[in-house]
Amino acid sequence: MNDALVQTSEELQNFEPSQAMKDRTRVCLSWQESESHLDCAHAVRVARECARFGIEIQWTLPECVTDLRLLAHMPRPLSAHPDLMKYWPEPVPRYGDLYYRVGPGFVLIRDVRAGIAPARFTLDDAISVDTFLELQRPLATSTLSAAQQGVVDELARERIVYQLGDFAIALPIQMTRWPVPFNGV
Repeated sequence: MNDALVQTSEELQNFEPSQAMKDRTRVCLSWQESESHLDCAHAVRVARECARFGIEIQWTLPECVTDLRLLAHMPRPLSAHPDLMKYWPEPVPRYGDLYYRVGPGFVLIRDVRAGIAPARFTLDDAISVDTFLELQRPLATSTLSAAQQGVVDELARERIVYQLGDFAIALPIQMTRWPVPFNGV
């Protein structure tokens, strides 16, 4: 197995885990260059996408990530304060704790993360769907319309979107393979 080592801000922002999946590569996030909110949001994106594709990832928590309960559906980071590890009882979380599926004109989101009340959401208006899909990559909230900002604020209250400074990133993993048994999620 090869390792894809991501060390710089530019590498982090341009990294596409789907390529690592094709190359059967383990992803190692070892960037120290910057702890900007944009870089933190990209680190969350890369970890989320690695979980989506079932790619092994070794990463450390960026210091600007503060609410770890929101990330407990992603692979466990290598280093964090021992008190924070309670959110990751297993190195690899159960697939499907927080996921979304896209249908024609709507998005379904299911959240059963530990420590958060189970919930299901359906986004079915164009602004909500488009904004959520744009949030698959970090999005500067200062560039959003009032309607889009309202969507981001509501999804952040529901812990579906993580806001890091002026950036927001969607947390649910896109369901790309259905587990067996099918009712496992």
